[in-house]
Amino acid sequence: MTHHTAILALRTMLERRPVAELVDEARLRRTPNAAVLVYERRGERFRQVDAAEPDC
Repeated sequence: MTHHTAILALRTMLERRPVAELVDEARLRRTPNAAVLVYERRGERFRQVDAAEPDC
């Protein structure tokens, strides 16, 4: 569990994407509270393969 900003920082490292790109994406659609992001590792890289969001 963590805050939105920490999630963006972690995603920047895992997905190897520019922070500005993820911030722009987050402005359009924030990660909902209690969401679970699922990543898969392929070699040296991670990619998001799924996300579970609460039904509330």
